[in-house]
Amino acid sequence: MLDANILGPLCHHPERHRAINAWFAGVLANPRHHPLLPELADYEVRRGLLHLQSQRGLERLNSLVHALEYVPLDTATLRRAAGFWAAARGRGRPSGAGLDADAILAAQALGADATLITDNARHFAHYPVRALRWRAAD
Repeated sequence: MLDANILGPLCHHPERHRAINAWFAGVLANPRHHPLLPELADYEVRRGLLHLQSQRGLERLNSLVHALEYVPLDTATLRRAAGFWAAARGRGRPSGAGLDADAILAAQALGADATLITDNARHFAHYPVRALRWRAAD
């Protein structure tokens, strides 16, 4: 399952992010992998591309939405995320938009029984989900 910090470089100026695009091409070519695109990552990347008025980026994002398995948000996921957020906050993790998004994404990954592929696996150490940095994921 792709974090927005992975999905973004795949969509916005991919020529600047050759390493991550080469890694993702390898993921797509490997029949053992089944990449998932969570609705939350779509939202986060899409709002940025709309703000930048990046038509090419939106076209790339839309093609990935159609090419990958899309994991929509649902009530059970959001309720699981609320529990994750409360537990992390109770352990002293600072609140904010990052904590909200991380909790929701972790809940989506857990609900899909997926490994979360991110550029910062430490953000997900507070949650019962497997998170790997993209360079470590094969």
